[in-house]
Amino acid sequence: MITCGKHCTPCCDFCIHVKYYIHQDDDDSINGEPIGCKLHDDEEHELIAVTCGYCDDFHCFRAQGGKVYES
Repeated sequence: MITCGKHCTPCCDFCIHVKYYIHQDDDDSINGEPIGCKLHDDEEHELIAVTCGYCDDFHCFRAQGGKVYES
């Protein structure tokens, strides 16, 4: 698990592997709620993603540009 710091609370919504529902509005598209995982395609991980849980492969999107903390 890779977090952005000691006080990072893992949640699929903040993971780099999350798959979002895309809302289309004319020419714009915006991310909606999590609907699955791009890394895992099994039912267990899909359920974890939609319920905002996390797994051992969690990688916080904020950890990419700075110091990385591994838990």
